Amino acid sequence: MRLANDRLRVITTSACNLDCFYCHNEGQLKGSAFMPWGLFDAVMTAAGEAERVDEVTFSGGEPLMHPQIVSMVDRAKALAPRRTLVTNGTLLTENLAAHLYAAGLSRIRLGVDSLRPLKPRPSKGFLSSPLAVDAVIEMLARIGLEVDLNVVITRFNARELGDIASLAIDKNLNVKFFEHVDVTRFGHDGSLGIYGARPQVPFDQVFDALARQVGLEELAPSADFGDANLSGRVRSTEIRYCRYLCPFRQCWRTGTRVDAEGYVYTCMSGRGAVQIQAPWNASSVMAALSRASDAAGCPIPT
Repeated sequence: MRLANDRLRVITTSACNLDCFYCHNEGQLKGSAFMPWGLFDAVMTAAGEAERVDEVTFSGGEPLMHPQIVSMVDRAKALAPRRTLVTNGTLLTENLAAHLYAAGLSRIRLGVDSLRPLKPRPSKGFLSSPLAVDAVIEMLARIGLEVDLNVVITRFNARELGDIASLAIDKNLNVKFFEHVDVTRFGHDGSLGIYGARPQVPFDQVFDALARQVGLEELAPSADFGDANLSGRVRSTEIRYCRYLCPFRQCWRTGTRVDAEGYVYTCMSGRGAVQIQAPWNASSVMAALSRASDAAGCPIPT
């Protein structure tokens, strides 16, 4: 069995403590589902039969809301050399981060759209306590976790892109700027999802802001994603502009996804075609992983 691009994405929950207007929730319906341990354990066992697994990524929703997230990371430790977690950072504490690191977490991809302490994301209302992004980054570095920044470009943060890039350069972090994606329909129960690129800020405006404030000289097609990811470098920091992957047929490169309801897909638009049914066992899960990795969304090139 081969996973898409030799990567597995575990979407632990459809729940999140924020409600950002642009959120595509990794393709799953927004809700309150949490991946049961039995399903997760069966996925880990089945994925262990893959030819190769380079990375396991934990996502959501907000994966830190899952009560067994530390145990999940620990269970994945023997499966892949890299374990990554995507989070908005608002639930991160030093104690939790230390436990995740001890369990085997390698990297945190910190989603921050603004440096405003009480409004780091375009979610309704304000945080009850401020999020100091630079302090969170320094705390994670002390613990030993690698950190990348994920930024969704919208009108909400159009004037802060240079400031966020400056922070990444100052902290020696890589940063990805994602164009806005519009959700028409989430895939579910045989119906596939419908998504489309809807950039709210023109690419030229984004590049000009980064060039003016941090001295970015170019954004060229990346070695791994080609024209779907434009990459540049300022000192040790890689800056990427990430386009919606479907038109470039690069969806499969992000890995094979398994979400909290047991749907398996490589591309967000492929959710709804393949679902792991209970009772969960390694053979049925392996069959679903294989089917989705080979056929759902953008097919894996042979």
